[in-house]
Amino acid sequence: MTAFRFITQLIIVLLTGWLLAYWPASIMHKTSGVFWLSLAAGIMLVSGICGLVLVNLFKLQNSTAEAFLHSGNRSLWVLVAVILTKTLRPQLGFSEFYGWLIFFYLQLMVLEVLVLQPQLLKSK
Repeated sequence: MTAFRFITQLIIVLLTGWLLAYWPASIMHKTSGVFWLSLAAGIMLVSGICGLVLVNLFKLQNSTAEAFLHSGNRSLWVLVAVILTKTLRPQLGFSEFYGWLIFFYLQLMVLEVLVLQPQLLKSK
């Protein structure tokens, strides 16, 4: 799969998720809910692009190693985002930021499984 195709799919999936979650976020927390929703989507977009860059940088021949690299990269971004948010904004609750981060994390994981799984099956 080409990098452009993966990034396009990544953007489409995250944008669809953002559009689906916009209404609940705006009802629950008005303007700040949409801000934190957008921040969570942006963090997952950056983590997806960084994962692609890392895979191309290391030129991994094994699809399983690619899957682990994507998963580890995504988890690291989420961990850093949670630590920074807990440190800088301890008053934020689950529904304001962390729930959206988990929502986009799962979306990205599903996308990567759907994209990488056929490659894993071809390599066996």
